[in-house]
Amino acid sequence: MNGYEFITASGETCSITIMGEYADGLRDVDVCCGGYCREWDEVDSGYVEGMFADLLKSGARFETKRSLVANIYTVESVMLERDSTIYDVLNKVEAMIDDEIEEKLDFGSAPRTSRRRAERSRRRAI
Repeated sequence: MNGYEFITASGETCSITIMGEYADGLRDVDVCCGGYCREWDEVDSGYVEGMFADLLKSGARFETKRSLVANIYTVESVMLERDSTIYDVLNKVEAMIDDEIEEKLDFGSAPRTSRRRAERSRRRAI
């Protein structure tokens, strides 16, 4: 899956598109929603929570916390890791208890460190 669209609670269409892929598994990702648009360069699934935190800061709203988590897992697992299907994600999120949903949403605005990206930077420095 190279592109994914969803509708926010305010009726705006958000699109997340893989714009480029690298041999080491990192990808360039374009995120657009309403008037917000940002390209994330050389990222992996560790950056998805940061992407959604940034979207939330820009004013994007979701119907429920569970729908937000489903969108996060779709981008992480289906688009970037490519280890799940949309149906896998929906089943996983449906089975989560409220505490698990809250735990998944306990993220800050900064993306987590990407292991692949950190290793790549380390190799460049040597």
